[in-house]
Amino acid sequence: MQTTSSIQKLGPLIAALSQSLTEIASILQEDVQTAAPVKEAQQAKIPESSQVIPEKDQAAEKKNPAIKDSSKGCLKETESPVTIPQIRAVLAEKSQAGLTEKVRELIQSYGVKKLSEISPEKYSEVLAAAKALK
Repeated sequence: MQTTSSIQKLGPLIAALSQSLTEIASILQEDVQTAAPVKEAQQAKIPESSQVIPEKDQAAEKKNPAIKDSSKGCLKETESPVTIPQIRAVLAEKSQAGLTEKVRELIQSYGVKKLSEISPEKYSEVLAAAKALK
């Protein structure tokens, strides 16, 4: 008899969880659809010259050892930028682990309702916060 009672108590909880997951899935799907044009627009703004980093001239370094020290002022390779799909993957994983409400709170903490509304400058911060959710 207790088993039936326990199952009946779980029914509404399972329904609520299913609804939350459905909501998150629709939000993520909407973000996927809006992210592609944003990403293309961002890439179009990056000048091609800033994407290519010239290799060091090893022959010149052998002739003049001071050239090695002069590289401090040159452009350095930067980490690849964080993307919405990277953040979305971490958030989906956290949501599946039962942290749906914390995922929602994290997105809303940036003053937005959807992940795609967060400023690209904040992506690395959001990804770090998403990874830290427990």
